[in-house]
Amino acid sequence: MAFLGSLILSLLAFYSDPVINRDGMLYIDMAQSIAEHGGNVEQFNWPFFSYFLAGVISISPFSDTVTSMMVVSLFSAGATALLAVLLGSMTAKRFVFLAVLVALAFPGFNDNRAQILRDWPAWFFSLGAIYAVIRFDETLRWRYALAGVALLLMGMLCRLEVAGLGMALGLAWGLKGGRRKLLVLGSLVVTAMLVGLWYAFEGDFGERIRLYLDALDVVARYQEFMTISQKFADTFIHEYSREYGGLVLFVGLVSIIPAQLLALLGPYLLALFMGKATLPDREKRIYGTVFVIWFLILVVFLTAYFLLSSRYVVLLALVVMPWLFLRFAQGYENGSAKWRSVAVFVLAMMALTGSYSSSAREKMSLVQAGHWLIEQNSPVVYFNDPRISFYAGRTYFMSPMEQPDAVASGEFLVWLVDRDDMERLIDENRVSLRVVEVFDSGGDDVVLVMAGL
Repeated sequence: MAFLGSLILSLLAFYSDPVINRDGMLYIDMAQSIAEHGGNVEQFNWPFFSYFLAGVISISPFSDTVTSMMVVSLFSAGATALLAVLLGSMTAKRFVFLAVLVALAFPGFNDNRAQILRDWPAWFFSLGAIYAVIRFDETLRWRYALAGVALLLMGMLCRLEVAGLGMALGLAWGLKGGRRKLLVLGSLVVTAMLVGLWYAFEGDFGERIRLYLDALDVVARYQEFMTISQKFADTFIHEYSREYGGLVLFVGLVSIIPAQLLALLGPYLLALFMGKATLPDREKRIYGTVFVIWFLILVVFLTAYFLLSSRYVVLLALVVMPWLFLRFAQGYENGSAKWRSVAVFVLAMMALTGSYSSSAREKMSLVQAGHWLIEQNSPVVYFNDPRISFYAGRTYFMSPMEQPDAVASGEFLVWLVDRDDMERLIDENRVSLRVVEVFDSGGDDVVLVMAGL
């Protein structure tokens, strides 16, 4: 039910937000390049998700975009189903339907349903690995351990930082009494896997691995952080308090993580007040260790690169969900019939409204302009936005294009501009360019097509 429900929500999400996200355009463009040039990829240094998309696209009867939507919808359905299994396995059978509803309404997933992201397979493989480790801890059957390792490797091919989850799961399993030697052995195995990954991909994709290894260079990162914090203190902090600039900057950066976590959990935080249930010891050890290790990974990444997308915090929210779900199930069991009905209704509305975008069609001018340009015979010599280029059948470029100094008659230049700046842009180029078409779908921006005189 969670799997099928997730597919329906993904369909609703893509229908309500038909404009692909930037990352999705990049992955599809890379997949097309792989299919056409046999793997000659230069846009991105960890392209394995695009290799997978290229393989599926090559056998799919649908367009590249629709096929990519179907792929991520299946991965999101799998991740949602695994979350429902992890939640439902800790409570009575009569509350399993609640686990399904809670998983379907999880804001961390629904906020990203209309996006083609390599995070979706990474989340699917990560949840699968967590489930495998829980089963291995419970049964000591090595097939679960092997399955967990395989899932982690596949997750790492989607997002390399899944290696951190592997370390956390190995540590969580080894923390139980009597497993210290196995913990050491597991650490050696993980290290060997990372070294093997380094040598396997050093030639073509070593830059991505080197980027993560550099983040772990504590001395270099500390010196760089202190240099930046000194500039921050000199600019924004009173001269008598500048010695605390590093602390202020560090605390401010780290506070982004719990802020993002609270936003991803949303109304589920109300479960804190619904009961006193706590996780079983096994789940508490595994989920707790993953939470701590992943939090530390985010701190390192944030202080090294001053960047943190909400998607990076989703795994933290996922390992908090079981604890919140147990409290919610306890509150549901002790609540009145009216309260139960309201709770189910709210969960259903959260799932539906969380996946639906009411303002996404304001970006349809990107699609309309791209499709119109495909129908024209005139060459396009300039795009200021790669999304229009993508929909016009060109490549999704990473570096900005340079506007040519001279434009021949009939050659097009295409801008995505704020509607208030359109007249100014037209006036600035009135001597050499004429307006050909304007695409306006009611959003803040419009697409302006101009041609040489």
